[in-house]
Amino acid sequence: MTPASGRDRWDQMETALERVGTCLQACGVVADTRTCVEILGLIQEGLQSHPDDLLEWLIDETRRRFLPPPAALPSPCPPLARGSIGYGEPT
Repeated sequence: MTPASGRDRWDQMETALERVGTCLQACGVVADTRTCVEILGLIQEGLQSHPDDLLEWLIDETRRRFLPPPAALPSPCPPLARGSIGYGEPT
């Protein structure tokens, strides 16, 4: 490993930690000891299994592991039901 590639790896790890932390902070996740250890383990896993697309993999895994699934939005209006209020009907 050359010094340049070693430096690149340090930069990659630093960027990964910053991005994951920013993502979780923006979503309101508390940075307690357990969460920090899990994040470091996640970065370690990513460095070993996905070194070429580390950041993309980390963000996807962070969302999957730490964030709840998005809530289903209710319908913005009640379902349409055709009916008549009596206009045009013979009396």
